[in-house]
Amino acid sequence: KVVTLTLAELRKADLSLQGSIGQVGCFWEGISVHEFIHAVGFLHEQSRPDRDSFIQINFENIRDEKFEPNFDRADSSLTFGTQYDGKSVMHYGRNAFSIDANKDTIVSKVCIGLYFAIENENTYQILDLYLLEPDLFTTADMGQRVWMTSNDALKIRKMYNCGKYAYLNLKYQKF
Repeated sequence: KVVTLTLAELRKADLSLQGSIGQVGCFWEGISVHEFIHAVGFLHEQSRPDRDSFIQINFENIRDEKFEPNFDRADSSLTFGTQYDGKSVMHYGRNAFSIDANKDTIVSKVCIGLYFAIENENTYQILDLYLLEPDLFTTADMGQRVWMTSNDALKIRKMYNCGKYAYLNLKYQKF
């Protein structure tokens, strides 16, 4: 399902930690940062219009249809010319709202390369896995709630027309 939101509708979004109150980790820094980034105007990373090139949503693994709107693609969402970021604090994890913790609702489409050795003509041994695009992400990387990525910060700076190093002015400012 694709949704279209105007900027006015986005600004009216309901943003709070209310749903997390009383739950383990409800005030982790990463969760607070996630909610504040919503407050400055961003949707979830997996809602980006270009998401289908990077991830697959497995709607059949979502535990209840009331959670399906969390996985809608917002074609009117702005990306500010930034790369899709599966490691974003705004990205859901692989089994968000899943019917079973072992069933992924989101899977990375990023290609992983293999180093392998052929033992004989019928068998081989995998020696190592590596990302063909090291700046991208695996399915396991998605959903971190530690802190915003440099790409999250870049999108905020671009949205508000801040310079690349605008944050340095605040770092040393005395209050």
